[in-house]
Amino acid sequence: MRRLRPFFAAQAPSPAALPALQPPPKYPREEATLAQGRTWFTQLCASCHVLDRDGIGPPLGAVTRILTQAEPLRHIRDPAAVIAAGNLRANALFRRYKVAMPPFGSLPRDQLVAILAHLDSETEKSKLTPFAVELTPPTGKEVQLIPPAEKSSLVIELEEWAQIPLAPNRRPDKGIATLRASPPEGRCGVHQ
Repeated sequence: MRRLRPFFAAQAPSPAALPALQPPPKYPREEATLAQGRTWFTQLCASCHVLDRDGIGPPLGAVTRILTQAEPLRHIRDPAAVIAAGNLRANALFRRYKVAMPPFGSLPRDQLVAILAHLDSETEKSKLTPFAVELTPPTGKEVQLIPPAEKSSLVIELEEWAQIPLAPNRRPDKGIATLRASPPEGRCGVHQ
């Protein structure tokens, strides 16, 4: 029987060994930071992750207890690079969930730390334990879910367009007076 170890654990020389929990990194505990972290987690992460059970992605409870702060930051910013670098945990997650997390490299560090602070706070309140997954090196024989697209001579020409609904109680030709792009804001404005 193979032993499972927490998938968030730092890579150890022996894949069968269970690592000791790391002392948790110090995360902010100010209520404003935790509230921001909770909001950002809900907006950016909760569609795929919860704290205590599987979703589209792994549960994140106790992630802050077994990783250095740099490890989840690196994974959040560029998961594909962490997978390509051969990280056992990232590869095990990729094999289990069959998809890499989208990168959030454009988010500022303080926003990511606030999210991790929220996770750490909720882990402490709920006494969560790390999720476990089998950490084995990739074999190179993993199944590709979608075969590569073959080259084709098909050409697709796209055209920008918009359909604007009729204004109530107005003739169709009186709905819009002006339609112009506003380049500084990058938006299109409709003026009636």
